[in-house]
Amino acid sequence: MRQAITLLDIRFADEGGQLGEATAHMLALVDTLIQSTRDVSA
Repeated sequence: MRQAITLLDIRFADEGGQLGEATAHMLALVDTLIQSTRDVSA
């Protein structure tokens, strides 16, 4: 999932604006989800 969002961010980086903000927010959410999953499984 994280790779797909990163690729989306790279692909449309030149357009900037709301898309860049949205992908940054999605990456932050995915990172939080991954960390929460690790915490629960530990």
